Amino acid sequence: MATDSPPVIQLQNIPIRVVVRSLALSIVVFGLGLRLAAASNDLWLDEIWTWMTTLQLLSASDVLLRVHDENNHFLNTFCIYFLGPDASGLTYRLPAVASGVLSIVLAGAISLRRGSMAAIYSMLLVASSYLLVHYSSEARGYGLVVCCSLLAFWLLDCTLERPSIKTDFAFALVCVLGVLSQPMFVYAYAALGLWWLQHWWGQRRQPQFLRRFAGSSFRCHLIPFVFMAWLYAVNIRHMVNGGGPIEPLIKVIAQTLSLTVGGPSSGAFCLEASLVGLLALIGTLTWLKRSGDPRWVFFLLVIFVAPAGLLLAVNRSEVYPRYFLISVAFGSVLLGQGLAELRNRQLAGRILATVFAFLIIACNLLHVTRLIQVGRGSYRETIAWMLQESGSGVLLVGSDHDFRNTMVLSFNQQFFNERIVYYEADKWPPQGPEWFIRHRIEPDIRIEMKFSPRPGLNYELQRIVPYAGLSGWEWAIYRREASATPSPTE
Repeated sequence: MATDSPPVIQLQNIPIRVVVRSLALSIVVFGLGLRLAAASNDLWLDEIWTWMTTLQLLSASDVLLRVHDENNHFLNTFCIYFLGPDASGLTYRLPAVASGVLSIVLAGAISLRRGSMAAIYSMLLVASSYLLVHYSSEARGYGLVVCCSLLAFWLLDCTLERPSIKTDFAFALVCVLGVLSQPMFVYAYAALGLWWLQHWWGQRRQPQFLRRFAGSSFRCHLIPFVFMAWLYAVNIRHMVNGGGPIEPLIKVIAQTLSLTVGGPSSGAFCLEASLVGLLALIGTLTWLKRSGDPRWVFFLLVIFVAPAGLLLAVNRSEVYPRYFLISVAFGSVLLGQGLAELRNRQLAGRILATVFAFLIIACNLLHVTRLIQVGRGSYRETIAWMLQESGSGVLLVGSDHDFRNTMVLSFNQQFFNERIVYYEADKWPPQGPEWFIRHRIEPDIRIEMKFSPRPGLNYELQRIVPYAGLSGWEWAIYRREASATPSPTE
């Protein structure tokens, strides 16, 4: 007796747009999963700093008018303020996660003009980028500013291609949100403005040029320009730099380029990987220019020219890869378009595009995996272990940096019934604290097995608590060698 066989799905009959949309949706879900996993670990100093700042605010307006430190990323501070002091760390990070996911979608929308494969490649690179995953999974403004920069470019690209009053005003609003996300948005806005001027310069002989140019200027730039000037006057010009480790600028640039293509952040092959990233960006820019795409001007400005101009303008010594995050995002979009073009060049091009894409994505995912596993420092778990080892119900601790470690310990006190007593460097009891924490940001700093911070006080290394890099630090946990033990009341 014959039986009905199951239907055979013929992929060749499925419209290509369905396949592309399904693949794009899968990439978005994949990117969301990475960011949620990376956001599910301990808050680090700068996030805790913002949390503590919100506890002192009398009203939401204080975020703009009273808080004048560079750690105040306005939109992020607003979010933490309105979420309240009792939300979970993951909840505080959700706005950044959402902006990171939207950035993946925008990468596809921006590259779609170059074809569906360009959109897919760009989405893949943005979704898996270690730098973009890292900063869109912590409660700071960097994920938000990347999202606003991509959205502002997409809106401006749309309105230059097909003028629209609504799109012009939407662009202006996004620019306001961009500078509220993180003031470094100004270099994206400068690149957008110069590209916008370049477009209108090419239209100068068109009928009614002055009227259309004036209208576009008013709608696109009046509101963000006035708002940025006001924000600078009331807050940004008063901002105080919180300090941080100082690295040579060339080392930071090499690190950023290397991490963009999945290379190491330091050590062997970092320079080689950074050169590969630089050559790939320059090569793709050259192709984009030769293809007649006017957007090559913007990519050149936002990836290279505008951040260099900002560095010269502010002339600061503390520079980190996150300051180039907007360039990394647009660089990933550009490389995605380049990979799609390479794929179209017969069999050899398809093989090369596949290999390059696999290497970039796989190597970035190695960094992301470590971020998910190690986090920005396992502070809460380490405190719990120290309390368990002490067995006294009180943790008596000192450290090599009162400000940084005190803030982390104070924040995590809320998760324990036991008391944490921190001794500042100039207020140690004669016996010294039972525990001593040394923090290490740079991996080449030597960790001693034993050391004596004061005559007669000897401490022995008990545990090293690693971190994934970029945000947070490593803890080296020391315990005082057997002698007189301070009482819990000291």
